[in-house]
Amino acid sequence: MDKNNFISSVMKKYNLNMITLPSRIAFQKTFYLLKELGESMEFNFIWHTFGPYCQELASLGFSITEEQKITSPEFKTEFSDKFENIIGGKIGDSRFLELLADIVFIKKQTSNISDLELFSRIISHRSYLNNEKEFYLALTKLKDVKLL
Repeated sequence: MDKNNFISSVMKKYNLNMITLPSRIAFQKTFYLLKELGESMEFNFIWHTFGPYCQELASLGFSITEEQKITSPEFKTEFSDKFENIIGGKIGDSRFLELLADIVFIKKQTSNISDLELFSRIISHRSYLNNEKEFYLALTKLKDVKLL
């Protein structure tokens, strides 16, 4: 599947769009987490204002039309199942997706960081993610699918 079809099928599956900042954050984090789960894609993510970000992915996301989303093939892989297990009922929840992606990205960069240090680092950059209950829920879900 080419990149445009892949992106449009994921956008269709998870009702993603590029209309608002929160929807763009959810878009980026969905793709980042799918990649980390093992979905084969050639996007390179860097640390950016709202965590893992890929400029190429953003450009392609803006170019996807509603027609492409409607006619795209169904997105269903072993990685989509794992992704859905991680996010539970929080599909499209930009804050929870950002928290998950930040945890994975930071842990990959600093594997020996403690949970408390990790939480402190996340909230020092994004105070609105200061929810300890959500943080530990995210950690548990990520450990369950072996991302941590």
